[in-house]
Amino acid sequence: MATTTTAELEQTVAGLRGQRLTGVTYYTLPVLIDDDTYQPEEWDYGDWHEPCMGVELATDTGQLYSAIWNSSFTQYHLEIFTRPISEFIRIAEDGPAPAPMATHPRWAPLIGEPISHADLCWFRDFDPGLHVPAAVRMTVGAHTIWIASGRSEPAGTPSFYNLTDDIMVVFTADIAQRKGIPEPMTCP
Repeated sequence: MATTTTAELEQTVAGLRGQRLTGVTYYTLPVLIDDDTYQPEEWDYGDWHEPCMGVELATDTGQLYSAIWNSSFTQYHLEIFTRPISEFIRIAEDGPAPAPMATHPRWAPLIGEPISHADLCWFRDFDPGLHVPAAVRMTVGAHTIWIASGRSEPAGTPSFYNLTDDIMVVFTADIAQRKGIPEPMTCP
């Protein structure tokens, strides 16, 4: 996997500000349902989604942003890159499958709207000097969403684990708080 620095990550997230979303694609894990048929793993839980492998954001400038879990700072956490997600994960019938979200009811109101705020939310680890990127909080039009590292456990219940090798998208402040996503801050 690619590695990144704090400054690079903050610069990438800052680059989202002012752009308009033109597309969103989830990359989910496939589930084998019979000898040779795969279907996407369940990911839609209403107030949050669990695309697991990553989220690719397309903007009006043509720039793609890939939100994936990675290990530049600690074992697992969120990172954002200005490269296609295909540079990070293998796209294949038996691999993560693309699921376009532009017409999904949670994403449709955000398509074409400006990203007015995009900020990193950092966890402070047990070591006071170690900060770990937990989520990016974006305000798009009148909506705020969080793209974060983590998952619900058991799947679909509002009991969450942070900093896992999974990606979540959270659509409500209540779920973001229950998940324990910290407020945005600049990493010292």
